[in-house]
Amino acid sequence: MLVLTHADVDHVDGLCGLLMLQENGTAMFDVDEYWDPGYPARPRRETHACVLGALTAQGTAIKRPLQDASVGGNPVVVSTQSRTVVPIGLPNSNLPADRFNLAIIHSDKAPTTKREKCTVPHVLGCPEAYRMNNASIVIRLVLDGHSFLLTGDVNGRRGTGEPLGEVEKLLVGLGPAIASDVVRIPHHGHRSSSHPEFVCTVGARYAVASEHNYFGVGLPRTNILRRYEDGPENCPGAKQATVFNQRIGENRHVKCAPDPEGRLQCGYQTRLELPEDGR
Repeated sequence: MLVLTHADVDHVDGLCGLLMLQENGTAMFDVDEYWDPGYPARPRRETHACVLGALTAQGTAIKRPLQDASVGGNPVVVSTQSRTVVPIGLPNSNLPADRFNLAIIHSDKAPTTKREKCTVPHVLGCPEAYRMNNASIVIRLVLDGHSFLLTGDVNGRRGTGEPLGEVEKLLVGLGPAIASDVVRIPHHGHRSSSHPEFVCTVGARYAVASEHNYFGVGLPRTNILRRYEDGPENCPGAKQATVFNQRIGENRHVKCAPDPEGRLQCGYQTRLELPEDGR
């Protein structure tokens, strides 16, 4: 399974090359099922088209969570108010349901208001780019009792000091359903994301950010990382998370695995090696 949270430049670029056929005519890797929100790809529509073409050529099932009746071979039920999707199974998984659970928490397939032309497509004030980010597929998965929240580039407000809104408000409204041990910090730690109420509700022990430096915007913001490290104010039982920042050009991965007593531990690893059971 391959999930493209949304077709923004820093998420889709490079993916086409990974999917292209090698010299011997075989794909670099096979994909049984692919998801994206179905939101129009701008401004990298040609790159996104290349991805879809490569997937079609190898017979991949292309799914849009809010447009298809099933994902992963399981029925999808959508609440139009919160855009919440019930937990689903992973296709071709050999893990039983009591060990593995995956839920699409959010996805949006189209803008809710009239599109506006963007001259600088990746600036927060650009409505088109902002809606594309908010269309991101958000996934919560649980493996052997350990939970992970993968957030894409969703936002919680337009600027510092504004009240909770946007997609993070929808997520916070789900309450304990988004509580997770590990969270991928939304939108690379942009000031528009990680509202204190969102951080409090997730209550993660580990928070992972991915560096972003397009158009001179250096992310993640230090104050956003500190919000996870220190725990937000006015948050009963707030947890202080260990934060990992995956920097551009550094060959460092974040690996999470249970210790001998079954407690989840995360840390940097320079060479990513999967155990024999594939976890």
